[in-house]
Amino acid sequence: MQIKKNIRITKAEEDITGERYLFDNWQSGIVKFANNANPSKYNIKYDIYTDEVVVKAEDNSEMTFSDPISAFRIIFEDGKEKLFRANYDGAIGNTSKSFYEVLYDGKTQLLKKYKKIILESRVYNSGVVGKKFVDDHNYYLAKDGKTILVKNNINAIADALPEKASALKDYVKQNKLNIKNDKDFIKLIAYYNTL
Repeated sequence: MQIKKNIRITKAEEDITGERYLFDNWQSGIVKFANNANPSKYNIKYDIYTDEVVVKAEDNSEMTFSDPISAFRIIFEDGKEKLFRANYDGAIGNTSKSFYEVLYDGKTQLLKKYKKIILESRVYNSGVVGKKFVDDHNYYLAKDGKTILVKNNINAIADALPEKASALKDYVKQNKLNIKNDKDFIKLIAYYNTL
């Protein structure tokens, strides 16, 4: 593993308000590199805007890695974790290097892709344009080597998984699941993997 470079924020990026990272604070993390080297533990942040893992160097500067990363795990103080992986086929707007949070890991996986969008707005009675980072995300199903964009509603999920559409709709209704909620979405995909 080699640390690549200091992160340089451009003047244009300095003017953007809001947070570019998934979490503001450094988190303990385990990084797995694409060359199958042993995973290593670091203090990391996930820069959603650039889709890169940032490591805290010994001098407290922010650095990125030169070696490609296949996965990383963020470990919180309470013991909870978030797993992110790359190497899914390039869904629209993403590449094989894009990181997705693995919400459910099974034959059919439920993935969440975080994004930061820059929203521009004019300051009232002024020619000044204000910019801020705005959070966004998409959900994907990874099945049979393909990554499918899916909305978090039962009709979209049924369309993406037509062979079990009626069973999925019945399960949502019987269990009163709210698919807009990640936990219920995970339950539905876990159920689908049992069919």
